[in-house]
Amino acid sequence: MIRLGIVGCGAVAEICHLPAGQLGREFRISALADTNISRATTLGEQYSVDYCTDDYHQIMKKIDGAIIALPHYLHAQVALEFLNQGVPVLVEKPLALTLAEAEKLVETAGSAATLLQAGYMYRFCRGARLVRQAIDEGWLGALRSFSLESGYLYNWPAASGFNFVTTGSNAGIVSGYWIASTGTGPSAALPYGPSLRKVRVGDLVCIDHGTMYRGYHSDEGRTFVVGKARDKQKKLFDVVRRAQDAAIALVGPGVPAAEVYRAAWRVAKDAGYEEYFMAYGQYGVEYLGHGLGLEIDEPPLVGPRTTTLLQEGMTLALEPKLIIPGWGAVDLEDTLVVTGDGCEVLTQGKRELVEVKRG
Repeated sequence: MIRLGIVGCGAVAEICHLPAGQLGREFRISALADTNISRATTLGEQYSVDYCTDDYHQIMKKIDGAIIALPHYLHAQVALEFLNQGVPVLVEKPLALTLAEAEKLVETAGSAATLLQAGYMYRFCRGARLVRQAIDEGWLGALRSFSLESGYLYNWPAASGFNFVTTGSNAGIVSGYWIASTGTGPSAALPYGPSLRKVRVGDLVCIDHGTMYRGYHSDEGRTFVVGKARDKQKKLFDVVRRAQDAAIALVGPGVPAAEVYRAAWRVAKDAGYEEYFMAYGQYGVEYLGHGLGLEIDEPPLVGPRTTTLLQEGMTLALEPKLIIPGWGAVDLEDTLVVTGDGCEVLTQGKRELVEVKRG
């Protein structure tokens, strides 16, 4: 019996790998590793897994193969450790974040004479194999063209929140998720999130993150500066905070969502930064925020052309930002609920430009 271990107990482990592990006659899931030991233990009890730990090093000698189902930036690092121990590895997509990392994985697997596989499983599905057979055997005649639709609505229950981090001048590059200040990512294959750029003294650091509670989302964004904030950094953050203040002050039952947007936009315009409000040039969008709840993005859209009237009980995320190419960005986002006489801000982070001292 082949003993498999899973490193990372997120949604893909819970929905795909663990159920599949109960179907095999020649293999079984015998170990789980996750920094959230409570989650690993819960899933271990549910799927009769022998050993659960919060340190993946502890399972290396207990398994015959590892499934790496961690956040993308950890794939190469952790897979290399298992390969160096001679443990065959299946890595969830993507195999690595850079070509150099991928080449190192392939080289290490070859040197260790063990197996390395990226998690491209669709080719093994019965439907895909049937299509392949039909093409190879000419069931439908000569192939002249094709149209492919694959996949489904993503609705997995996330096991953790999300976060976008971007620093310095990279924050002035619009990339990834619409006009959010998401960062450029490590490569064109993953064009959002943290990049390989090192944080420097004087950098602005924008963090956009969310958490879930009993299935409901929150959304929050804050801006930090490494060291002492410069005058321009303070000035632009003050514009963003006053824009959000103006929008929050207007929120209440019966208020047009479009007016909430305009309140924030007028602050940016009066300060002379209309050009960079919610991005710039071709990337600029007339947008201030969105609803959220069971999904991170729900109606209403808070923009100048929205016809929605706010209602008591609606939950909104308002995220004014200034994004300036070649300079960076300042971001401030809070989640709030519309009440009978206004609104209540639910996120509790300090609404200020936070100076971070070097340790």
